[in-house]
Amino acid sequence: MTTSHTDAVARFAADWQHSIRDDRRPPQITDYVPDGTQVRLAVLTDLLRVDLRQRWEREGLGKRVVEYRKEFPEVEHSPEFVDLVCEEFLARRRNAPLPMAEFLCEYPELADEIRARLTEFTDAEAEDIGTAESSEAVAAVADLAPGQRLDDFDLLTDLGSGVLGRVFLARQRSMQRLVAVRFSAGRAGAPRTMAQLDHPHIVRVFDQLVFHADDTQSPAVSSSTGHRGAPTMHENTDTTIARTPDNSDTTIATPPDLAATIARAPDDSDTEIATPHDPAATIQTPFGNRSATATGSLADERTIAQTPRRHTDISAVPTVGARLPRLIYMQYLPGGTASGVLEQRRRGPVTDGGALLLRAVDAAMEARGEIRPSDSSVRAEIARLSWPETVAWVGRRLADALDYAEHHGVLHHDIKPTNVLFTAEGIPKLADFAIHEAGALTATPKHTAVEADSLRYHSPEQLAQLLDPAAPTPGASSDIYSLGVLLWEMLTGAGPFDDPPSAEHGAAVEAFAGALAVRRRGVSAALSHLPEDTPAALLRVLRECLRIDPKQRWRNGAELAAQLDLCLDPRARGLVDPSPRSLAYRARGWLLPFATLCIGVPNVLASFYNIQLNQALIIDRMSTADQHKFAAVGLINNLIAFPVAALLLLFLTRRPLTVGYRLNRGHEFSARTLARARRDTLLMGDWAVWVPFGFWLVAGIIWPLGLASSGVDLPSGTFLHFFAAQVVCAAIALAYPFFPIMVYSVRSVYPQLLVRGGIGLDDERQLRALARRGNFYLGVAASVPLLGVASATFVNAADLELVIVPVRILSVGGILAFVLSYRMFRLLEADLLALARAIPQRKR
Repeated sequence: MTTSHTDAVARFAADWQHSIRDDRRPPQITDYVPDGTQVRLAVLTDLLRVDLRQRWEREGLGKRVVEYRKEFPEVEHSPEFVDLVCEEFLARRRNAPLPMAEFLCEYPELADEIRARLTEFTDAEAEDIGTAESSEAVAAVADLAPGQRLDDFDLLTDLGSGVLGRVFLARQRSMQRLVAVRFSAGRAGAPRTMAQLDHPHIVRVFDQLVFHADDTQSPAVSSSTGHRGAPTMHENTDTTIARTPDNSDTTIATPPDLAATIARAPDDSDTEIATPHDPAATIQTPFGNRSATATGSLADERTIAQTPRRHTDISAVPTVGARLPRLIYMQYLPGGTASGVLEQRRRGPVTDGGALLLRAVDAAMEARGEIRPSDSSVRAEIARLSWPETVAWVGRRLADALDYAEHHGVLHHDIKPTNVLFTAEGIPKLADFAIHEAGALTATPKHTAVEADSLRYHSPEQLAQLLDPAAPTPGASSDIYSLGVLLWEMLTGAGPFDDPPSAEHGAAVEAFAGALAVRRRGVSAALSHLPEDTPAALLRVLRECLRIDPKQRWRNGAELAAQLDLCLDPRARGLVDPSPRSLAYRARGWLLPFATLCIGVPNVLASFYNIQLNQALIIDRMSTADQHKFAAVGLINNLIAFPVAALLLLFLTRRPLTVGYRLNRGHEFSARTLARARRDTLLMGDWAVWVPFGFWLVAGIIWPLGLASSGVDLPSGTFLHFFAAQVVCAAIALAYPFFPIMVYSVRSVYPQLLVRGGIGLDDERQLRALARRGNFYLGVAASVPLLGVASATFVNAADLELVIVPVRILSVGGILAFVLSYRMFRLLEADLLALARAIPQRKR
């Protein structure tokens, strides 16, 4: 894929996400398709694929391939056109029932090819999601033990077992590395889902091996790599390497004449599998996937494929005719799971903070004979955290992993302590994404497939679907809920709900109904378990995760991660969630009177200075009639200027004035409206000073012109004196209201909008831009005394005595005001930078 191809598709996908966040129209495909280039058709096809997926995920925006074909006729000649049609079927089926026969009627000329592609895909899905467990396969998994060798792996330590099978620490001989190997008897999901996820907080899955046997053929080993390819059995008689043009995925196949055979040793302990010296390699990706996202596993398999392997020992393999275990090998993490962290939390004092997490990691490593890393900056960072901050630190990374996976079409839906693993440094990683995939044609959930340790972390919509398979399918917000439950339990040592005791299989329905009822009652009963130093911000974030209505939770992992970042910055979380006893909290709702006071006081003082100067230099030298005209022109000017300026300011600040007030009373707003309200809040100070500044300057021109038009004969130099005084007043109006208004806005108004989510890089840029603008206004505040002195130089020497008092008052008052402005500038700058630090910059 060329750079221009990649850039065009990446920009289109990014702009789609921006349009969702900002509530704008979707981007137009024509703006991204290159003209007259060789890659136009390839770029267009990928753009249509992105657009099709995004549209069918949003109600009312769905678009069919037939419509794309009318708009872009050349797409019909794309080698991936049938793939697009198949993706349309899957996308539409996720939203509503769609019989395949009905869909094929829409594309009769492609019916056979579409049916073949979809059948291949659904067959692979059925095998990946869960192959029936045979008693022989279950027995084979149960008989595995450390010390045995299975294919390329030497089993070293038993790491535990669960619903998905047993996990061992193993040495992969061909790569000379330690890996975690999971053996399942058919229930586990295939690794292709996790193989496409390359994220620092997701357990890396490398590949799988699936062992088959039947009555007439010896077992053969099949291995597949890639994010959508299913394991296959080949019957090639030649050991050749066959690749599709794109060389994306690799499958190791075993020719029949070299098929592995089982030879039971006399002591019934070892079994040999003979594998070919040069296994055939071919690529298999449903719907013509052209690139391997699991680059790590692809490299591994190519290495393995080139490594001579004459004989491999395997122990405890069932007899011919059985379904043999599936082997999945993945990144090995020696730091244990969140279950160990929860045990330490229930035993150890919460005052230990991050050391409690490190103790759990060290205990897990000690049990496995691992050595704790030395000179680790990550461990030093964790050790400095309080326990609530440690929970936020862990949760922020898991939320980021969920967001990354969701953007790759993968949901988890089984978040629980055993699926959160830790590295030796204490870094968390999510495991077992393979069970659920966004849009996969999953089977109806079985009551017996739900473990007790999974049930307590299920979201209400998951429980509702267990009770009623026709209920709406849980989405990404379900994972947000489950992660919130886990983080709450880590924080308090107890779950947020008093779940009913686990029931027997016959009473599963009652258990699901009871758990659902408990969740609907909320978490108020669990508040007593909170540590005393729990920040209000963290409590707010977790309670938002546990909303019963999915629409009221954080919309995705990115929002949750950003909010947890706020919890990790003491200054930022103090701004966003101030104490109810603080002035910033009590001042919420005072925006209009406070802004009126901040704008009014400097402008009134400026008016007083202007009147004193004009009285001494202009008005006292006029006739009585001209003085009346001066007053009349001034009255008309003020009656027009002040109301117009006030209305203009109210219009510009309408969102900060209304959105926060209505949010506190239960109103909901779109992400676009909230983003605009945040932007307008950070611009309030600018509007509060530039509007009066402009009116002062305009008045400095219109007022003398109005006097002249009324017949007043102005002395020479009067206009210059009048305008110079207006400039000084305009500077006062520009310099002094800005800082008190912005300090108030950032501390009392902006946080109410920030906690509603949807924050991103635009907010971070706006915060930093405001910090930079503060330097300009600080400079203006410093210039006011100088401007007063400079304006006095235009006065005749004989008149200096008349203006010296106002100028002195202006100079002294300006210096004091500058000192106060400087203090507020430093306070505002620190607040803005704290909030900006808490907005993460993510790259997916």
